[in-house]
Amino acid sequence: MVLAVGCEEEPKKPGPTPTPAAAPTFANTSCPIMAKNAIDPAKVTEKLTRTHKGKKVAFCCGDCPAKWDKLTDAEKDTKLAAVAAKGG
Repeated sequence: MVLAVGCEEEPKKPGPTPTPAAAPTFANTSCPIMAKNAIDPAKVTEKLTRTHKGKKVAFCCGDCPAKWDKLTDAEKDTKLAAVAAKGG
């Protein structure tokens, strides 16, 4: 930008500070299929999640979502309750 003699460029105002993406929130911290396997939220992709009764359920690996899909709702409730009882 060319300015006339004696003119000063207005200082740029800082824009809004970007907020970091919120960590995903899952209904579980352990895989409901492989109950001993902890969930690492940083590694969970959309392919490793399912929604059950309005809650996002995470899985430890690519094999588990397909196994989950074959369960009845009652079986899914039982699996989630089992990992919740173990703290995850």
